[in-house]
Parts: sequence; C-alpha cells; structure tokens
Amino acid sequence: MDDAVHKESNPTQQVKITGAMLATEASEAEAGLQQGHDGDGGQGEQVQGEADMHEGSPGNGEPSGEGGENDLQLPSWTDPPTGVVPTVLREMARESGDTDEEVAMLEEGALHAPSWREHAYEWEALDVDVEVLFGEEVGVGEAGSVASSSVEEPAESSVQESVGVALEESGATHADGREDTHRRLIGSGQKGSGRSLVVAIASGLTIGGLALLSFYLGTLTAVIFCSVLVILASMECYATLRRAHRHPVTLIGLLGSLAAMIASYNAGLAGLAIATSATFVAVGIWLVLMPRARVRPVTRASSTIFGFLWIGMLGSYSALLVNPATFPHSHGIAFLLGAIIATVASDVGAYAVGSLYGHHKMAPVISPNKSWEGLAGAVVASVGVSAGILPMISPWTLSSAILLGVVVAVVSPLGDLMESMIKRELGVKDMGSMLPGHGGILDRIDGLLFVLPATFFLVSIIKI
Repeated sequence: MDDAVHKESNPTQQVKITGAMLATEASEAEAGLQQGHDGDGGQGEQVQGEADMHEGSPGNGEPSGEGGENDLQLPSWTDPPTGVVPTVLREMARESGDTDEEVAMLEEGALHAPSWREHAYEWEALDVDVEVLFGEEVGVGEAGSVASSSVEEPAESSVQESVGVALEESGATHADGREDTHRRLIGSGQKGSGRSLVVAIASGLTIGGLALLSFYLGTLTAVIFCSVLVILASMECYATLRRAHRHPVTLIGLLGSLAAMIASYNAGLAGLAIATSATFVAVGIWLVLMPRARVRPVTRASSTIFGFLWIGMLGSYSALLVNPATFPHSHGIAFLLGAIIATVASDVGAYAVGSLYGHHKMAPVISPNKSWEGLAGAVVASVGVSAGILPMISPWTLSSAILLGVVVAVVSPLGDLMESMIKRELGVKDMGSMLPGHGGILDRIDGLLFVLPATFFLVSIIKI
C-alpha cells in the first residue's frame, strides 16, 4: 500500500515507467513491421539493408539480443548533459577549415560553435568590425570569404577578377565546392551594374582635397594623414585575413604599423628598421605567451608579418619622404606629392585606355581586366602628367619628372597585380568599401605602396 502511494506521488518514476513501456511497444512494433517487410522480397532486403546501415552509424545505439533487432537506446531526459559537441558541428568546423586542434578547442568550449546563416544580410559586416579585428575568430572559411566581398552588385568582369581559390589548408573543401562558389560569384554579376563613375570621382576628389590640405599645413599634418590611411588600410587587410581564416595577430600588426610611421618620421631608416624588428619580436612573444595563439602559429605569424610588411613598412616610406631631417625645406612633401600625382595619372590612364581599347590580356590568371593596352595608357599618362605638372613644383625638374613617370608606370601596376593575386586567393572582390566607387582604402593605394619606396630611393640616388 505504501509502495503504491509512493509510486503515485513520484511523477519522475511514473515518467520513467511510462517511457520504458513506450520504448518496449515501439520495439515490438518495429520488429513486427520488419517481419512484414521481409515477406516482400526485394523490399524486405532493402529495409534490412537500411537497418544494418543504421546499426553501423555512430550515435544510433547498439543492437540488442541475438535476433539482431535494432533497439535504439536514447538517454533519459533526466540524465545530465554529456557536453559532447554533435557530429554535425564537428563536420561543419572541419569543412570551414578548422584543424583537429581547433575542433578539439571547440569541443572544450574555447571557441564559439558555428552559426547558421540563411539570408544574405546575415553575411554583411562592417569593414572596421572590432569583433572581427580583435575578438574571436569567425572562421567561416570559404563561404565567409565569398560573403565578405562587397555588398554591391559588381560588373561581371570585376566579379571574375575576384574569384579566389579555396583555402589551401582546408582539407575538407572539395572541388565541387569551389566550382559552386565560382558559379555563384559569376552569376551574381550583372552587366551595367558596376560602380558609379560619378561617385568614384567625387570620393576621389574628396580624399585628394584632404591630402592637399594636410600637405599645405606642413610635414606633421602630412604624416598624420598618411598614418591614418595606413592604419585604415591595415585594418581592412587584417579583417579580410581573419575572415579567410588566416588568424593574424591584428593588434600587434596595427601597433607595429603605427610605430613604423612614427619612427620613420622621427629617426629615418634607422627608426623604420627598429620598428620592423620590434614588430617581429612582439609577434613571437605574443604567440609564445598566449595559449590560444599556439594553434597554427606559423599561419598566425606569417599573416601578421605579411600585413605589416605590405602596408605598414611600405607605407612608412611616406613618413620617410616628409621627414624634415632627411629632406629639409619641405622638399619631402614635394616628392610625396609627385609620387601621388604620377600614381593617380597611371591608374586613370590604365583605366581609360584599357576600358576602351583593352583586348590583349596582360595577366589573365591574376587579373583578367588588365590589358597591355591599359599598361601603355598608364605609361603615357604617368610620364605625360609628371612632365607637365611636376616641374612647376620645386625641386622637381623636367628630367627628374620624366624619370619618375617611367618608374611609376612600371612599379604601380606591379602593386596592383599583387593585390589582385591576394584577393583571388582570399576570394574577395574588394578589401573594403570605405571609399564609395573605389572599394577600400587598400584597393586605392595598392599601387602607391610600391611607388613610395621607389620614389624615396629614386630621389635619394639622383639627389634632386
């Protein structure tokens, strides 16, 4: 009597008894259904094959009894959570490019689990995203790389240029996925839906006006303006690398770029060498001391140093040019202004001639839009504009201006091709969208980053 009362007053026990009865009835019904299908010839064999397949699959329980019946054993709802990451999440992590160590960290709860993204707006992100730059790794792999491109509907030729290969270290990425990604990107481009030329001209004139104003106010404001551009371009680069699962140490890279600009302006080439060495050492110390940074340390270190050398170190030559100790009497500002004028002329000439007459591809694998006709237009525009404008700016002469135009016409396209190659691997169209009509800051100064050291050594050698 007391036991009956106790059972009735214990709902948990009743639920367990009821669950056991339901499980028993389900097993008997399944066994009866299985016997009924066995009499149907081929259909029974098919059902039996499916049952055998389920028996061998993980997480579906073990067969009980000598008859081989598939008795699915599920944990009770009252049992404590196991803490095991579901298989589907582990597979998603591997397909996104995570290594075995990162999957293990995911199971330990050190990394955020992958999130489902169904709509287009869920992929949109700001160019300067603090969470992407300094927070947890987003790790979206190939899909994230594709989605991190500009939200604008680009022209078909621009989209073809942006199609990148899948991440090389992602062993779980298949060729079919790359083909689908390529097909989606190509299909998203529509003829006549490229960037607005009016918007591009307006934003270009705005940034040019700010540059001229900073140069007019003196060397200090000039180096501050250049430092802002270098930091913004570095942020775009590191944000793109993190979306592509390259794991750079963003904070060290940004601080190193800023230190290189300041040291170059105050101490010249010696300051740049010290800042570069300090950045290398800082990256090594960070990787050694931070436990989470020890996962894929080579990838982290190489992507961080690459971004610093590409943008921070090359961009610091602008600070070397405006350094009053190296080039007194504001001659450095004239040299920097000459480099910018020649680079802009080269870009405009290449775009105009290449758009109208470009038929012979210069580097179709790296950048399908680059043509030999466009390169010829860049040479003519760079040399012509430099010879026509720079001699009016002291201490430029006609001969030195022509020489600068030739150097810029050769070096600037190399910087552009390098960024195109990087964007193809990362699978992005633009590094950002800070400049309407142009893309990101880095997309606009890619050629200038190569021109700055060339100009510095040119004016140092010819001593104008």
